[in-house]
Amino acid sequence: MKLLSAGHKQTAADHPHPTVSPDGKKIEIQSAMLSEDNRTMNIFVISIPEGWMSIK
Repeated sequence: MKLLSAGHKQTAADHPHPTVSPDGKKIEIQSAMLSEDNRTMNIFVISIPEGWMSIK
């Protein structure tokens, strides 16, 4: 298990609903971390580092 993002605004209905790309290299989440009104959800795409892709 790896932490990909952190943070939460208490004023937002933050709930990320992660979606993984078909190739497993990116994850999309929704977050209010960068919203100026502290409520609006933004869409973020997190690229998974290449080194994390191999199973050890």
